[in-house]
Amino acid sequence: MIKRALFSISIFFLRLLSYLPLSVLYLISDFLFLILYHIVKYRRKVVFDNLKNSFPNKSNIELRLIEKEFYYYLADLILETIKLVTASEHDVLKRFTINNLDLVR
Repeated sequence: MIKRALFSISIFFLRLLSYLPLSVLYLISDFLFLILYHIVKYRRKVVFDNLKNSFPNKSNIELRLIEKEFYYYLADLILETIKLVTASEHDVLKRFTINNLDLVR
């Protein structure tokens, strides 16, 4: 019962969040980056190890920069996905381009 209530409250909050303009969501995204990267440290060891394995010639400083860029991207992606809940078809088409549509068909 409590889990269901928390789920409903979370969905309601995320839906409200999706009505905010993208400019505001990107400000929230910067805050989310701080939470993911510095406070929660969400999978940082895994990400860094994967980067180290993928780019063995890069220094640790370069890898940390790439790691931070990834977390900024992840925070943006999370909030952009939330925005899709209430985005109009016009807004979506304005931001997406489809290349090689013939290949898909």
